[in-house]
Amino acid sequence: MHATIATIYAGRSRGDELPGSPGPHLTSHRRRGKGLEGERRALRMRFAQERGFTLIEVLLASAAAVVVFTATLAVLQSSQQVEARDAEWALTLQEGRAGVARMVREMRQAYSIKAATGSSIDFLVTLGGNDLEISYQCNSTGAPIVRDVLNETAADSSDPVFSYSPNATAPTFATVKVALPSAGTLKQAGSTGYKHQVVLSSGAYIRNVSGA
Repeated sequence: MHATIATIYAGRSRGDELPGSPGPHLTSHRRRGKGLEGERRALRMRFAQERGFTLIEVLLASAAAVVVFTATLAVLQSSQQVEARDAEWALTLQEGRAGVARMVREMRQAYSIKAATGSSIDFLVTLGGNDLEISYQCNSTGAPIVRDVLNETAADSSDPVFSYSPNATAPTFATVKVALPSAGTLKQAGSTGYKHQVVLSSGAYIRNVSGA
């Protein structure tokens, strides 16, 4: 008796295959196809879990970004306006203080008062060894000392720039008071400035005048 060497598939030997039954190659191909289908199913599930954003989600995110961007621009614009307003106010204080300090310093050295009114003062002083006649007047055409003075105008003289003690005829003490606008000094676009006025005041004891 001769021995038969055969490949075993599903309990049958190769030699015992029935006519019309799937052969070993077809059976092996079907098993491989089932494995590919499982891999495809796993990939589809994985892609479904890693899906992108929907159109509604994109629109909502865009709208939120626009709102945040608009709010940021508003804050930046407001900060720029506040910075410009503060710069104008600081410049008004700086220039006003410098002008008032100069007038008071020179008035303190005066040895004779020639004329004194609420809007002007004319006096003699010695500076650097030289005798000088100095006159400070509101609304004059001379070199400006303090700009944009609001008090003691031609229409209203109830709030004088210069006041004197005991009187304007023979003063021994002079007070300088200026009211200035706190906005518009730098003329910056978009800056509304502060609405109030800046009021600066100082006084000088005229010690060198005879009788003082």
